[in-house]
Amino acid sequence: CTSNNLTNLLAIGTYQLAPNGKDRDGSVILYDINRANENFSVKKIHTLSLPGVFDIKWRAVDDDKAILGAALADGSFRIFETFNDENDNGNVKLRPTDKSHSLDGMCLSLDWSEYSGNDGLLTVCSGSQGNVSLFQTREDASVEQLESWTPHTLEVWCAAFSKLYPRHVIFTGSDDCLFKAFDLRQGVARAAAVSRLHQAGVCTITSSPVSEVSDEKRDASQNGLGQSSTGSPYLVFTGSYDEKLRAWDLRHFAQPLSVSQEVRTGGGNWRVRCHPVDPNYLLVAGMYSGFFVVKYDHAGGTFDIVESYDAHGSIAYGADWWRGPRRSDCTDSPYEGSSVAATCSFYNNLFHLWSTDVVRMTATKEGMAHH
Repeated sequence: CTSNNLTNLLAIGTYQLAPNGKDRDGSVILYDINRANENFSVKKIHTLSLPGVFDIKWRAVDDDKAILGAALADGSFRIFETFNDENDNGNVKLRPTDKSHSLDGMCLSLDWSEYSGNDGLLTVCSGSQGNVSLFQTREDASVEQLESWTPHTLEVWCAAFSKLYPRHVIFTGSDDCLFKAFDLRQGVARAAAVSRLHQAGVCTITSSPVSEVSDEKRDASQNGLGQSSTGSPYLVFTGSYDEKLRAWDLRHFAQPLSVSQEVRTGGGNWRVRCHPVDPNYLLVAGMYSGFFVVKYDHAGGTFDIVESYDAHGSIAYGADWWRGPRRSDCTDSPYEGSSVAATCSFYNNLFHLWSTDVVRMTATKEGMAHH
């Protein structure tokens, strides 16, 4: 969870095909994670039964409250909120809100904009029919669809906001092998940039984090794609079924900075997540070849595998960094758990926590895990 006082919470989304071969059943499972030195305690807090869950994303409301968005197999985008359950000793749990909306087909992914405006929170969702929708969630519990368009011909596996331009720029990746960028100021009828270099479906998009800056200053500096600047905030990483991890510079969108021939994942890169402290370290779910920690060298434009983890024994599917609580002292990392990966595998339903020295700290079984 991204709220400062709730970083002990970890959510997992699950799905599996029902016996009728058509429906997908799933759940969101909430865990309480605590760490003492190199020992972890993992406690299941709460389970919500849902249609199959394809994607989940936390969004901090304040230091003590968060919401969780879920992209579901029935086509809906739903929002849940944390609360203290007075009937269970005040333990933090998740409950549904009235905030939801539906897409045509299945809802495959979602992302929250980091822009915080007076009009509400922005969310982008992608669907199984080549469709993408932009929503605005207001404090009065209403969800308004601002845009809906069909930029692809096949499943849109991923849609994500730019962290540098969180109010205006959206990326999409599809099974049609296209990677696109849309500038909302120019409308969505035509993409601001299109890449056809992926040789198979685009599975995941991760925009490199930027240092904290006010929305006013960020807006004042935004002149669209292709403007000159320096530094990693312009980096965007993509993973694909073509087994290649790519880094893109928003100033030169037509060509990737680097295509790594060494990160061969056998079935493609299903998830890529930037480290919460050093975004040049990437956690990669490589499907049939396990999980990797990959370092990106910005100066040299190269990738290097610095850790690998293959203890799951099944498809490496879900992956994210566990931040843990904030440290009281000033050390290399502001979070106690930021060297810890949370990973999930598909067919054998495993969830693991492991440190980046490839020491597995704990494991548990649940339904078809997808973090």
